[in-house]
Amino acid sequence: MIDPRLVAALADHYRLERPLGAGGMATVFLAHDLKHDRPVAVKVLRPELAAVLGAERFVVEIRTTASLSHPHILPLFDSGTADGFLYYVMPYVEGETLRGMLDRETQLPVDEAVRIAVEVADALQYAHAHGVIHRDIKPENILMQGGRPMVADFGIALAVSAAAGGRMTETGLSLGTPHYMSPEQATAAKDITARSDVYSLGSVLYEMLSGNPPHVGATAQQIIMKIVTEDAAPVTQHRKHVPLHIAEAVEHALEKLPADRFSSARAFGEALQNPAYRTGLHTAASAAADPASGRATTNKRLVGLAMVAALALAAWGWLRPRVAPTPGVEFALTAPDSSRLAEVVLTPDGRRLVAELRLASGSALYARPLDREIWQLIPGTEGAHGPFISPDGKHVAFAVPSEGELRRVPIEGGAPTTVMPITADFFGGSWGEDGYMVVSTFTATNNPPVLLRVAAGGGEVRRLTGDTTGSWGGDSDPSVIDGGRAVLFTSYDQAGVASLVAMDVATRTRRPIGVGMSPKLGPRGTLLFVAPGGRLVEQEFDRRRFVLKGDPVTLADGLPFTYQVLSIFSTSSSGVLLIQRTQRSGSSASLQLVSRDGVPRPLLASPNIAHPRFSPDGRRIAYIVSETGDRGDVWIHDVQSGSTQRLTFEGQVADPAWSRDGRWVAYSSVGKAPGSRARLFRRAADGSGDPELLADDTLDLWQVGFVPGGREIYYRSGNDLQRAPIGAGRAVPLLKTPFMEEHPAVSPDGKWIAYKSNETGSLEIFVRHYPEMGPRTIVSLGGGETPAWSDDGRTLYYWRRGKLAEVTLRFDGDRAVVASRAELFSLAGFQAQANRNFDLRPGGREFVFVGGPTLRTIVRIPPR
Repeated sequence: MIDPRLVAALADHYRLERPLGAGGMATVFLAHDLKHDRPVAVKVLRPELAAVLGAERFVVEIRTTASLSHPHILPLFDSGTADGFLYYVMPYVEGETLRGMLDRETQLPVDEAVRIAVEVADALQYAHAHGVIHRDIKPENILMQGGRPMVADFGIALAVSAAAGGRMTETGLSLGTPHYMSPEQATAAKDITARSDVYSLGSVLYEMLSGNPPHVGATAQQIIMKIVTEDAAPVTQHRKHVPLHIAEAVEHALEKLPADRFSSARAFGEALQNPAYRTGLHTAASAAADPASGRATTNKRLVGLAMVAALALAAWGWLRPRVAPTPGVEFALTAPDSSRLAEVVLTPDGRRLVAELRLASGSALYARPLDREIWQLIPGTEGAHGPFISPDGKHVAFAVPSEGELRRVPIEGGAPTTVMPITADFFGGSWGEDGYMVVSTFTATNNPPVLLRVAAGGGEVRRLTGDTTGSWGGDSDPSVIDGGRAVLFTSYDQAGVASLVAMDVATRTRRPIGVGMSPKLGPRGTLLFVAPGGRLVEQEFDRRRFVLKGDPVTLADGLPFTYQVLSIFSTSSSGVLLIQRTQRSGSSASLQLVSRDGVPRPLLASPNIAHPRFSPDGRRIAYIVSETGDRGDVWIHDVQSGSTQRLTFEGQVADPAWSRDGRWVAYSSVGKAPGSRARLFRRAADGSGDPELLADDTLDLWQVGFVPGGREIYYRSGNDLQRAPIGAGRAVPLLKTPFMEEHPAVSPDGKWIAYKSNETGSLEIFVRHYPEMGPRTIVSLGGGETPAWSDDGRTLYYWRRGKLAEVTLRFDGDRAVVASRAELFSLAGFQAQANRNFDLRPGGREFVFVGGPTLRTIVRIPPR
């Protein structure tokens, strides 16, 4: 029977007909909307809850959700108060809830379960973008209308919580259903983020696939205890035919720590639809194969114990929640929504970090405490790159390549100060206790990067390195030690081989240490560095003689080991370690065919794959497979037959390029002799005959391409562009300026050339008439990398800030004119490199990209 007082209170607007159900917060009634002559669902909050909330505050808060409009969100028609009752009104949906489906069928077909989860994720993403977090995702709140999910009660839990002002304990009720609560909800965390909804949706999908929620128990207390202390069993234990990428995506969504989950509902939905998706961090298969899995289990138990303690405190109302893990554990650092982590560094005490975040509007520096997921913009750091922190942890220095300056600014906020001018290229810096900085940058256009020393307040700039003779290829990633007496850094030869070097600052004496990159002192005076193969190692170090002692100990693997990679790990005096590594150690990269709307499908997996190039007929792909770094040998894959053959056997090859008739593949190679320069060769694509030398010079030659007609090549020579006839004849300068030009690409008709240059102070894509090199046109907007032509010669594709950009051109005499620009898609897992790592298939309907194990930023906190 319906309360007569409630019937009377709503009689002017709604005629209540019968109860439809009751939950923890409200009772729902079928009613008739008298004004609009339609059936509606009226939800009335429980009286004891309404008494605590107060009518005015509830109505104000619920208005936030009224503007949501999405095909998978049940809209809010009305809300208000009547005779002490708080209510809200939604459409009446004929059909059943997802709970009804699960009660009837127990498990859903995998495709149907994933479709429902993806559509709900889309609704969550929309709401999160509008500042609304659901907080109570469960099967009961997902209505099925003609097979389409409609999420109900959107933002109601948020409105109730906000209106209660933190006094929910007075009602004897809790927000969220225990089976689907995130750990932070279960421990009464004050700040609930969008990742809580991701966890709840992961729990719902887990039940759709397995037949039960991730954690079950006889009482709500038992369920909550399991949520905060136990890992859910892999869904494949309950249903073995669930595809691996779906099982791993569910596992990722159910991570205990919010920072370890997907950064957004959209990312969860994309992973569910990507057969190539893998996390590789906590799967049962990885644990079984990895001897360190016992440590991981111990660490997760420590996290669980910390949450149990938090749960006990919450019961007494004393909780001050922390997002970061207990010491002795490891967690993945995740960027805020709509951003991407680039360089990340720890303060010297290890209590906070500073990260360069890449946003749609550009880069900027953000700071956050290690123990709380609160990102704060550091004012005055727009356009920043390569941050490094002062010894006292109070200031951060950074490059602004677009404006050609090195600056510093207080982390807590303040006006930035210019330290010195730099070029558009910056390769790391370090701030010594003596008040001086050492940075790596170019000083002249044709020089490799050198180390410069300058006072933190500005002034005279002293050059520390810069021997341009022999096989030297540049110095980067400095680390000042011993109060400024010495500096450690990475030095490259012209083939890009990295070595560890120490230098006495006073005498500028270089001392070779060994093979590797990014040397840094550890908290115990040991040396940490990245060894070939991407292993982070620690080894005893004699700081007086700059000599390594004993055997190296591997701390982590899966780190990048490529030319001039910045800030791949960071250390602190407290032993906290921050590393950027691949998601799955030892896993393969892959070639992926990607449609114009950004949907990938796997084509070929191979370790360390790079630089794919389609043959002119689109049937074959030439690419590089390397043992380390970005050089290796050319292989050719036949897309139709699936066969693969090796073309070169030199081990130091890069930049494959097809001749226009598909008969030849050209490439740059430094050969096998130590200290050799990169030269240009070609070999028959069928593997017959010997390699033929195309061009040689006193400088390294890179990025070769064939001009239509097959009688001429173009290429990068040092930082300039040249062309040369095939066979007899001398090379001719094509573009020689005081700036850096690279990645030349001649159009299929041979009339236009695109290239990248830093002449504007930032890296942009230019187009000129070929070979006269007429008036230049900047075709990119806000930066561009690695151009590639369409086969009709009217469209250019290039990589820009994590997205594939497209620019359509028209031609007016000897000048190119931009007709339109567009950004096509971003691609999760795309492995960008200094050389172009994608290509357009002839016909223009799909691309080939290199994807695979993406970098994740991991914070490791040692045990006390």
